[in-house]
Amino acid sequence: MNFKKPADKTFLKKLHAARSCIEKADVIFGVHQRGRSILYGRERLEAIIASGKANTLTTIYIEYDSAPDSDQLEILCAFLIVVKGRHEYEPTKDKFVDDGQHKWGGWNHGPS
Repeated sequence: MNFKKPADKTFLKKLHAARSCIEKADVIFGVHQRGRSILYGRERLEAIIASGKANTLTTIYIEYDSAPDSDQLEILCAFLIVVKGRHEYEPTKDKFVDDGQHKWGGWNHGPS
């Protein structure tokens, strides 16, 4: 596999090292320079919102480089397909708005 940057190969190695945590996660957020995106677990989060009841989910945040010269988002999405069977990255839904409460996609995941 050819990588755009040497750091992308290191990123894939880190994902492999974290595989057991990724397998157990109910929700996975991707964290990048401009904000956060849901990569997995969108339906679970939407079900909690619709029910209006709290629920406990195992959530992990994976930091990646979103620069145009990086393959890390593509690597991460491909890794999630292998490990979880799919990814749920939707760039049109995952717009980060820094409004002081970190509201994004209709779900407030920032500080109370």
